[in-house]
Amino acid sequence: MQLPKYVNKPFKPPRSIGSSSSSSTPSPKPSVLKRSVPSIDSVSSLKKPKSNDCVSEPCKHAPSSAKFNDDIKHVFTAMYRKSTMKKHKTWTGDGYALYKITNKVLFYDDGGKYLASTTYSEDIDSIYGNIFKYGSLEFQIDYEIKDKDEISKTYSAINNSRGKAVENSKSKPVKRDETPMKDNYMPLSQLFTAKIKPKSKFQNPALKTEIKHQTNSLDSNSKAGTVERKYLPVFDVTKIESPIIMNKASDAEVDVIIDPLLGKFLREHQKQGVKFMYDCIIGFCRPEEKKDTDCSNSLILEKDYDINGCLLADEMGLGKTLMTITLIWTLLKQTAYPSKVLRNQSGMALHGAYRKFIVVCPVTLIDNWKKEFAKWLTLARIGILTLKSKNNSEKDKFEVKGFLRVQRTYQVLIIGYEKLLSVSEELLSGKDNIDMLICDEGHRLKNGSSKILNILKSLDVKSKILLSGTPIQNDLNEFFTII
Repeated sequence: MQLPKYVNKPFKPPRSIGSSSSSSTPSPKPSVLKRSVPSIDSVSSLKKPKSNDCVSEPCKHAPSSAKFNDDIKHVFTAMYRKSTMKKHKTWTGDGYALYKITNKVLFYDDGGKYLASTTYSEDIDSIYGNIFKYGSLEFQIDYEIKDKDEISKTYSAINNSRGKAVENSKSKPVKRDETPMKDNYMPLSQLFTAKIKPKSKFQNPALKTEIKHQTNSLDSNSKAGTVERKYLPVFDVTKIESPIIMNKASDAEVDVIIDPLLGKFLREHQKQGVKFMYDCIIGFCRPEEKKDTDCSNSLILEKDYDINGCLLADEMGLGKTLMTITLIWTLLKQTAYPSKVLRNQSGMALHGAYRKFIVVCPVTLIDNWKKEFAKWLTLARIGILTLKSKNNSEKDKFEVKGFLRVQRTYQVLIIGYEKLLSVSEELLSGKDNIDMLICDEGHRLKNGSSKILNILKSLDVKSKILLSGTPIQNDLNEFFTII
């Protein structure tokens, strides 16, 4: 066995990864051994990522556009907010919710950006009252979208959001700032320097007295009548096609105009019905010679303080619910006297003449009323509180107290006739905050000795509306009790 012959040759350093053999040169200091570190370029050339690895998927749970029509069963509008421990919560954002065949619910914001997902395997009709929690967000279903055009717009918004997210992820990385780090440091002397606030102009007592004197003089002139304040209606009649203008008194400051969001859906008999209900609620007395055939004209009527409500007796299918919702929305957002409520700088009222409404109906119609509000107005515009049948009496009492005390969370309370007995004390204690009472299926109040009727009488609400399809059946005494 022959051993290799030893030859005394100069030492060669280890070759760097990715470097050619020809580039290797002998080390100037052969006695010192250093471990070579591969460069960034050499490492990147060693392991090259695939084309799909360089794109970060921002919405990996969001369905692709090819599976929308196959996997999605229902499309809803939704509301979301951050989880908070506050007593009175408000929804801060609007968005969409997609319900898949696999009982999975996907939530997006109004721009189509994916937010969260959860599973819901119960009955789809009971999804509206639930609050879904995911991380720091809470979600609630608003109403179902059934129009094909709106569904396609929802899909396109989600697809566009996914495309923008992918494009942003493919964009070139931003170069780091090459300025030395020491230039970004704050000098140590500035950390302990006291900050001196600029002097306010009100620190001069003479100037403060002068400004106060000018304000008082302006108020005195406005009270004396030298300054005339002009008020504006909520809607501009010139920009509405076939507007519906309510009748008014001689001292009215502005016109009350039905929101075109609802007015475009009203038929001719429904327009007349809304104006009739408004006249009865405000207390207008219409003489026989004044016939209101054109809804775009506003009659000047006199007030009769004995009129505080009406009984709307129409057959089923003529739109009593839509007419009532239109009246509630009009009284909630508008008033003929903006000087008596809060208003903005242009003289437009910030809220209407009424703030709190109670709708009393049979238990089977509670969900129907809420769906009608969601259909015509959407629950993002108006706050609807319903007392569920599975709630205990303590929870019902707590919700009724909150409804009457807090102004801006809920505006309409929908309650069944039977629930009135358990929350009667709370309603009586806060009856001064109830502006209008609506009784659906009013012929149920035909019994004069009924406890429910006595509770409604004790509330002593000034403005009342009764809806019924059969107010007169066999006995005029029953009709008198309803009136």
